[in-house]
Amino acid sequence: MGRFEAIVVVTLFGTTAAWGQGVSGDAVKAVQEESENFAKAYGAGTPSQRAGAYEFANPASLALNSLSGLMEQFDDRATFAGTLQPFWLRGKTEIGDLWARYFARYPDRRLIFRQRDIQVFGDAAVETGYAEMYMGASPTTSVVTFMRYSITRVQRNAHWVIVSMMVDRLPSDQPPPGAMPPWSNTPSLQP
Repeated sequence: MGRFEAIVVVTLFGTTAAWGQGVSGDAVKAVQEESENFAKAYGAGTPSQRAGAYEFANPASLALNSLSGLMEQFDDRATFAGTLQPFWLRGKTEIGDLWARYFARYPDRRLIFRQRDIQVFGDAAVETGYAEMYMGASPTTSVVTFMRYSITRVQRNAHWVIVSMMVDRLPSDQPPPGAMPPWSNTPSLQP
C-alpha cells in the first residue's frame, strides 16, 4: 500500500469513529422527546375510561389533537412521503394541507412508535423504526396501518426539526377494518 492509500484509509476510519464521539445521550433523548411530542400532537380521541396502566398505555390519554403542534415539528422546506399519497410533499404548506385533511377525516387517531433507533451525527439525527397507526374509533370501520418509518431531523434553535420524513406500509397483511388497539374504549360485546 502506498503512502497516499494509507493516509486515505486512516482518514476514513478516523472520520467514521469521530461520528460516534461527542454524541451525548442528551441529544438522543432530545430527539426522542421531539418524536414523543409528534405522537402527542397527532393523537386525538377519547382517553381511556379505565384507571391505572390503561391511562399510560393509551396514547389518547396524552393526546393533544394539535395540527399546529404537529406542524411545528417540520422545517419550512421539509419533505414528506406517506401512506396517504403516492408522491413526495415538499414544504410546510403541502405537508400541512395533507395533515389538515387527515385530521378532519379521522378525528380519532393514535400513533405508536415501535423499535425506535436514533442516531445523532452532530446537528443531524436519523430516527428509524416501526409504527402502528389507528384511524377512527368505530369497531367496524377503523383503519389500522402498520408501518416502517424514517425521520431525519436537524437541530435549529435548541429544537430538532424534521427535514425529511417517510412512512411506508409494511409489505404484509394489514389488520381488517374495525381492528382496535388494545386500550380501545369500545364496549365489550360480551354480556
